[in-house]
Parts: sequence; C-alpha cells; structure tokens
Amino acid sequence: MGIPVWISNGVDAAARRLDLLGDPESEPASDRDAALGLRRPRVLLVDDEEDVRLLVSHILADTGYQVETVANGRDALRRIAESRPDLVLLDLMMPELDGWQVLSALRESVDAPPVLVLSAYCDDRKAVALGARGWVRKPFDYRALLKACSGILEPGE
Repeated sequence: MGIPVWISNGVDAAARRLDLLGDPESEPASDRDAALGLRRPRVLLVDDEEDVRLLVSHILADTGYQVETVANGRDALRRIAESRPDLVLLDLMMPELDGWQVLSALRESVDAPPVLVLSAYCDDRKAVALGARGWVRKPFDYRALLKACSGILEPGE
C-alpha cells in the first residue's frame, strides 16, 4: 500500500484520499493480516465531529488498526467496558460527557486502556495527571498521529 496523502478542502476532506506509490492490485493490510492470523490493534476513537471521526478512522484503518468510533464520552465509557480496546483516542471538548470526565472515570479503573488525547485544546499536564499517555493537537499531521499511536501500542519498536 502506498503513502496516504490527504487533501483538505473543508468537511469532505476524508473523502478525497489519494494513495501515492501504491500498487492498486495489492491486497489491503487488513486482509493480509487476517490471512496470516495476526491480531490488529483495536482503537476506539471518541470525537463529536463526524468529519474528524471519518478522517482518523480511515488513516488508522489504512495502517492496519481496527477502528470503532463514538461521538461522546458517555458512549465511550460504555464501549470501553464492552469491547476493551487496546487504545482510546479521545477528544476533550464534547457535549454530554467531555474528555476530561472520561479521563477522570478511566483513572478510577484498574484495567483502563491507554488514552491518547486528540484535541485542539489540551492542558498537557492535566491530561497526563488524569492518566493520558500522550496527546496530538488538532489540526494534526497524520504522521504524528500514527507515530503517537504506535509509540503507545508498540513501545519497543
């Protein structure tokens, strides 16, 4: 698979993805992994903005992650309890239950998954004090996002 390049043009940015240097006949990484019996890391993406959920989920899925998305903190806590993701990507500024409240709730859990904050606003010290393993500021470079995710999920590589 080639290098994904995203052309931003408003809300439809995720729909305008190009693969450079890719072989159109090659099978997707997810199909190869399944055939080899490899387990793809499961990521829960929590963001109230649909275009961000779409864009980030495509970036992560194209890189081999299994991605589930929810739009608010209340649904995030429910999905974390049900599906036990390997990583949570968490926006902070959301309606209903915001990211700070989700971090506080997860801090009380012994077996909470690691959290990477993905937000335009982030008080880095507060996020780390509440248990976040790192942060990526919006707007983000997809390479920085992928590096942060792999640094948490594959720390030795």
